[in-house]
Amino acid sequence: MKPGPLVLLTLLAVLHLTGAVASENSIAFLGPKGSYSDQAASEYASRAKLTGTIPLATITQIAQSGRDGRVQYGLLPFENSIGGFVGETHRLLLSPQDAGWHVIAEVTLID
Repeated sequence: MKPGPLVLLTLLAVLHLTGAVASENSIAFLGPKGSYSDQAASEYASRAKLTGTIPLATITQIAQSGRDGRVQYGLLPFENSIGGFVGETHRLLLSPQDAGWHVIAEVTLID
């Protein structure tokens, strides 16, 4: 029996830091333009009527941009079918230093 095509399932969490006031109503995402995260961020920005998307290189940079008020939301990888859960995102959500982060939406990509 020949194996079927590999289906990549990625769950991304849209996060908001309680009490944060941002200069822009935008969303930061992990990765370069053209990535799956960019696609998900663009889809969410359109649905939520956000002004734009901002690519960043690390999960830490996304969290810092929310703390600094550069963005209103962050889109972080939560789980994918190849690598499983994304530890750095889970650590951010469970961190006592960043207790104000809340998941407010989910974006699922299937390829």
